[in-house]
Amino acid sequence: MVEAIGRFGPSFKPPSQWQLREPLLKEEFETTKEALKKQEQSWKVNGCTITTDAWTDRKMRSIMNLCVNCKEDTAFLSSKDSSVEANIGENNFKCVKCD
Repeated sequence: MVEAIGRFGPSFKPPSQWQLREPLLKEEFETTKEALKKQEQSWKVNGCTITTDAWTDRKMRSIMNLCVNCKEDTAFLSSKDSSVEANIGENNFKCVKCD
């Protein structure tokens, strides 16, 4: 990242904290949402696979990530603190069950 910034030279002015957390974040959110819409259309045509990944953070909380794999790419959908539930198939299924 530092090398990339250095290519702009000493006159480069980085975005402010407000720009990073407001307009630039909103712009990136919308870009990501549009990319996900394209993938969702593909899921209906080509199918997809729901995957989970459970891990433990430094505070010893059990975290479960929910992702969707399809022909185009893999998309991260959400994370859930699953510390109060055992990491077994039945509990994982409850988290990813689609109605």
